[in-house]
Amino acid sequence: MLRLSLHYSLRTALTRTFRMPHARVSRSRATTGNAVLWLLFAGMVLLTSCGTPETLIKHKTPELPHQFSTNYPIDTLRHTGRVSWKDFFLDPALIRHIEDALRVNADLLQASARIRQVKAAYTAAGGALLPSLQVRGRTGGDRFGRYTMTGVGNFDTNLSDRIDDKQRVDENFTPEYYLALESSWEIDVWGRLRQQRKGRRLEYLASEEAYKLATTMVVTTMAELYFTLQALDDEREIIEKELQLQREGLEKTLILKETGRTSELAVKQFEAQVLNTEALLRGVLIEINAVENAINALKMQANQPVDRSPDFFMQSMDSAVVLTTPANLLFSRPDIRRAELLMKSAGADVMAARYAFFPQLMVNPYVGLNAFKSSLFFDPASLAFGVMGHMVAPIFQQNQLKAGLRFQKARYEEAQLEYNKTIVNALNEINTHLVAFDEYLKISRLKESEARTLKVAETVATQLFLNGYASYLDLLTVRREVLRTQLDFVEATLQRKVARLKLYRALGGGWF
Repeated sequence: MLRLSLHYSLRTALTRTFRMPHARVSRSRATTGNAVLWLLFAGMVLLTSCGTPETLIKHKTPELPHQFSTNYPIDTLRHTGRVSWKDFFLDPALIRHIEDALRVNADLLQASARIRQVKAAYTAAGGALLPSLQVRGRTGGDRFGRYTMTGVGNFDTNLSDRIDDKQRVDENFTPEYYLALESSWEIDVWGRLRQQRKGRRLEYLASEEAYKLATTMVVTTMAELYFTLQALDDEREIIEKELQLQREGLEKTLILKETGRTSELAVKQFEAQVLNTEALLRGVLIEINAVENAINALKMQANQPVDRSPDFFMQSMDSAVVLTTPANLLFSRPDIRRAELLMKSAGADVMAARYAFFPQLMVNPYVGLNAFKSSLFFDPASLAFGVMGHMVAPIFQQNQLKAGLRFQKARYEEAQLEYNKTIVNALNEINTHLVAFDEYLKISRLKESEARTLKVAETVATQLFLNGYASYLDLLTVRREVLRTQLDFVEATLQRKVARLKLYRALGGGWF
């Protein structure tokens, strides 16, 4: 580390002012000194810049496709990514659950704490560009030997007839009293501090995008659990109704057995069907309890009832449809904006690491009181001020600085790859959920038609069985298929809603 210091004080100014006979000599020396300083400065810059590696920052964004595999043009894709979740969801109970979760969810609180941390780092980086100011006070004393420069100087000073009694120095013990305001300011000549501040600012903005992403995850997770709970409620209701019909069928089969119109085998088959359906009902109750606990966990509570709207099939999320463009489609996503900001922040850190190879210019002014007698400390003549400038250039730190630059460049490359990966994942997510939404819509319609058809078949099979024109196996098979199809219809409807929900999240989740 090479240090070059420039010092200017009031004493120097007075000396140059009152030494009139030597004015020309002083000017000549000053001119020569300035020339030497500029030569030293240029030499330091040249010496350090020769060892500065070249910084290349290149980035190429993945190309956007013209359309998805579902034949939806990307520039006319109908989506709800710009709609707030309060407008996207129409269920008042669901909205209340989401609001409760957003107030107390641990992930959001952690994201909020992260924002405060990065904001503090950004404030600190901005403060590095400004001068620091501190109060410094010191007191002490020295007894200088008579054969030292200071001791001889004090002795000679006391013999002078040009000083008064206040200026005479105690030769046995010389105290010193100092109290001043001191400042330190690094002049950001090359932009290193500005790049560091830029990097922290971009990290702060990225933390805000991370908070938005966490909010979207909480909203969509709560909605998915809520829809699952509603679907399980419908499945429970379907199973309970079917179980009631099966029990009635078992009673009728027992009557038919007593009249000799059917066998014990038919009775046992009906009993087995009832037991199987009861076990199925117990499994659904277990799932309902698990989903309720998951909802309570999002709300940071335990063992609380979860209210929900009873009608699962009548609620729709297909309203509030808007158009978008390819750029808006992707860059309305908080995760993409976060990845982009982190990449730019890493790029700013690369530039700051490169500028660390150049000399640093520091200025240190001060103003205060300085005296060697306590009785003279507050005398106006004890006022002292000055300014010192120094320049620090790294000479034997090249390996350390180069290692730091390589580290920052590797971070930038990692952030660049993460940014590109996030864009590609976003495109695939949109395509996946868009296809799923379309296909599950078709599946739910098919299952609904199948359920209606099998219901008619069940009625016919029941009448034929009671009249002796069909076997009990035919009736059991039809009823089993009816139950399966009804449950499949509920599951397809749930998956359609979940696909729509995930598509909403993939398109930005309302953070346009």
